[in-house]
Amino acid sequence: MKNWRLNNVTESAFEKTGPIPRSIAKTFEKFKKELEPNSESEIIEEFRVSRYQTASSIKYLVLLVTVPLLINQASKSLVFSPKETKKEKMKKEAKKLKKFFLNLLNPTHERVNIRK
Repeated sequence: MKNWRLNNVTESAFEKTGPIPRSIAKTFEKFKKELEPNSESEIIEEFRVSRYQTASSIKYLVLLVTVPLLINQASKSLVFSPKETKKEKMKKEAKKLKKFFLNLLNPTHERVNIRK
């Protein structure tokens, strides 16, 4: 976009009001532009600008939708997830160790399954 010549593309935000509706006046202005010798290059330039604006608008809309969803999911899983207490962690570790040593010391090499 930095190489675009946007001098002629921008129009003033304030238009004079008159007895003819603006939409009709704009239509006649477009017809006049098409009759000019450099109209093709101007139309292509305007198309490029509108394409860039459309692409950037879509990108920002996608960001506006996805970022809150991602933050919501991340906060649910990282911040507000239920934490295990120390007792629960110690019970799990003790259960794993007990199973390990029972399997290690079992002379028949049968796996010992410990259930709750």
